[in-house]
Amino acid sequence: MSLLQHFSMHFAARRPLRGDAGAALNTVDSVLLANGFQLLASTETSRTFQSSGMQSTRENPVRGASHIELQARGGKLSLAARLGGVRKMALFFWIFPVVLWGGFALAPLLGLMEGEKAVNTEALKGMVVWIVLAPLLTAWLRHRTCKALEVLLESALVKGEGA
Repeated sequence: MSLLQHFSMHFAARRPLRGDAGAALNTVDSVLLANGFQLLASTETSRTFQSSGMQSTRENPVRGASHIELQARGGKLSLAARLGGVRKMALFFWIFPVVLWGGFALAPLLGLMEGEKAVNTEALKGMVVWIVLAPLLTAWLRHRTCKALEVLLESALVKGEGA
């Protein structure tokens, strides 16, 4: 996997399907519908789902995907996903703390706080911490979501083989 693929907000996987495609797809249906996904399209060999994405890191990591397409064709089951929930959380990790700490840092300069310093250096340190943490948290969340999608795909394949 290239570095660009590692930080991409897309996921794709394809595995050999040895069994009933319908049973495999139904397994995915039950998991995604239970996690708040909406079924947009359904055929005997494909499914398309959408969700609002992740609102919190405490949610099921599969919600890091905002759009999921599954297709059973040519003896393979493929899953493609847009990681819109991960992207939304990444924006939160970047924007909220930096704006908050940046506001605290600049408050003395704007006359909003009493003090001798033109800039609150303690607040600047807090902002720097989040500039370091934001990409780490984003990579962690992306990893969790991709792992959850891989487990979902593998579970569907096992269920399809047993049918």
